Amino acid sequence: MRLRSEAPDPEIDREEEAWWNEHAATIEAIWAMAAPVRRTIRGRYLDRTRKFFLDGTNARPARCLEVGCGSGWVGRMIAAPTTLELIGLDLATEQVRLAQENAKVDGLAGTTEYRCQNLADFTVRDAGSVQCVLIHSILHHLSWQEIRSVLKQLHALGKGTRIFIYEPAYLTDPLSPLPKTDEARAAQELAGRSKRETDRFQRMFRPSRDRALVKRVEALAVDAQRQGRLLSPKEVVFREKELIEELEQIGQVTGRRLCNFTSIPAAQYATVICNGFLQRLFCATVLRRAVKLDEELFEKGLIPQVTREYVFMGYECVVR
Repeated sequence: MRLRSEAPDPEIDREEEAWWNEHAATIEAIWAMAAPVRRTIRGRYLDRTRKFFLDGTNARPARCLEVGCGSGWVGRMIAAPTTLELIGLDLATEQVRLAQENAKVDGLAGTTEYRCQNLADFTVRDAGSVQCVLIHSILHHLSWQEIRSVLKQLHALGKGTRIFIYEPAYLTDPLSPLPKTDEARAAQELAGRSKRETDRFQRMFRPSRDRALVKRVEALAVDAQRQGRLLSPKEVVFREKELIEELEQIGQVTGRRLCNFTSIPAAQYATVICNGFLQRLFCATVLRRAVKLDEELFEKGLIPQVTREYVFMGYECVVR
């Protein structure tokens, strides 16, 4: 596995910015996903995030700083004109342009603001007026110096500020073998059902796939594998312990939950289905069951017995 660099590298930063500007539309499709897929895979944990934010303040509308907003789809899932306003920051100009356009489409242009901002020199401009912070899959793109600098700036927002962080993380040592107990085998069989069900639908729905999108995604994956990286030039997955240790430097981690595991590959398949009816059917059956399975595996403490791959975790943190 790749190691996170200690300090930012201007050359890699330029590569990262160029990569995101070049592939903005493809990433929008496979990561933001079509609306039915997005709501199924993201709705449960983002609904909890909105409640976490609003329970922490009497301000209405509360103001949320979205760090690394990309095209802004995450923040817009929790935004509402009367309860939650957004200030989104992102490195890539093309992502910010998409965010501004999509906010207009969603009727949120009046309560959202998007700025082009490199997190390597990020400074807080909104101390005293921001009650919560949303960080959705961005910290793993940064060096340790950048992560600590961002967290230091968030600490400056003041005591009680609520932060939700969603990041890919290894819950256990990725190089250690899976346990071979009866309980582990039963848990692995349970998790395997989701993959088999997705594979079965893949075979059934293959003719309805967006072949052009599949080809672009496969090309990105091949290029990333050849260069030994996750996808974009700066991405490095966390070990959960090290991420929590960094968060605890600025606040208290009050909540920890699995957001996505078996549901991620299922959702990525669902998003390339062209036929709207078939896509909704997949979401209502396979994808919805995968989301519930993720919750069940985590609640029973079975994830370490099922996988050594990274999963997507959510952390609720309150600045002290």
